[in-house]
Amino acid sequence: MSNIDQYRIVLAEDDEDDRFLFREALKELNSNAILKIVDDGEKLLEYLSRLPEEELPHIIFLDLHLPRKNGIQCIRELRGNRTFNAIPIIMFTNSGLSPDVEASTKLGANMYIRKSDSFATFVSTLRGLLTDDGFKYLLRRRENNLADQ
Repeated sequence: MSNIDQYRIVLAEDDEDDRFLFREALKELNSNAILKIVDDGEKLLEYLSRLPEEELPHIIFLDLHLPRKNGIQCIRELRGNRTFNAIPIIMFTNSGLSPDVEASTKLGANMYIRKSDSFATFVSTLRGLLTDDGFKYLLRRRENNLADQ
C-alpha cells in the first residue's frame, strides 16, 4: 500500500485535551485524513469490528491508559485477530516507563510515541508518519515484528 491520498486514522484517546491537540495537529498539516476518535478500548474494538475490510484504518493511535480496556489489552486483541493484525498501531501515551514500552513493543506496537509538551514536535512527528515513506516505515516495522515472532 503506497501513495495514499487520504489516510484513515483511528485515535483511541479518553483525554479531551489530547483529542483536541490531535485534531489541531492534523489541521496544521492541512491533512485531509479521515479521523475517527473513540474514548475507550471497548469502543475501539467495537468500531473496528463493524468496518468492512476496505474501510479499515491505515493507522491506529492508541493511548495506553484507556477506560474499560487499556491499550495493552487492545493490542493483544488486535494482534490476535487476522483482520486487524497488519494495521500499524502507534502507542500515543504519557507513559515513558520501560515496562510499558516493552510490553507494547512485545505485543506488536509498531511505534511508541510519548505525548510531547511541544505541539510543534508532535506536528513534526505526525508529518513524518503521514507520508508514503513514513507509512512504509511503519509497515516494515510490523513485518519485522512478525518475522521475529
